[in-house]
Amino acid sequence: MGEDADALYELGWAKRITGFAVETLASYNRALELYRAAGDRGNEAATLSNIGLVHDRLGDRQRALDYCHRALPIRREVG
Repeated sequence: MGEDADALYELGWAKRITGFAVETLASYNRALELYRAAGDRGNEAATLSNIGLVHDRLGDRQRALDYCHRALPIRREVG
């Protein structure tokens, strides 16, 4: 499960830097589900942050902030 999540995360990252926002969000959201199912809090937080970055790039600042605010306590929890 972790390898699948990691592959989806990397695919999302590649799509994000090439400007494919819809595909990026699909990959990140699926990776997020898998990280949560695996209890991988560190990668859950990283994925939430990156989803926030995509929404920021799309001009949806409020949604971007929402995702970053969801990531922050997890990042604090895991150090």
